[in-house]
Amino acid sequence: MILEQGALTGVYTEQQPFAKISRRGKAYPPSVLRSLSPIHAVVQQLAATYQVSNTAILIAWAIAKRTIPIIGITKLHHIKSLKEAVGLRLTANDMHRLANNADLTAISIPGEWE
Repeated sequence: MILEQGALTGVYTEQQPFAKISRRGKAYPPSVLRSLSPIHAVVQQLAATYQVSNTAILIAWAIAKRTIPIIGITKLHHIKSLKEAVGLRLTANDMHRLANNADLTAISIPGEWE
């Protein structure tokens, strides 16, 4: 699952979607964002447990999966989330919960390069 432009952070939801005319709005309309609810819930629970941002959980997940997340930093809080993620070690159970809930969404939105 791609950590696409904040779609997994829970900031954007069915009630608070991306702008309709944007690339993200077309890839993640409200119906798709609704499908992301299960993973949003797990991310929020883990963020509360570890006392970090939702974004930090998602970055730590990507790193733990031995991928290299390409992180756009346009705001100061983005740096804070990255710093939180670098020191965060998710447990095997955390990884399992994230992966299972990602699979439950049945969403696959590959990038143009894929």
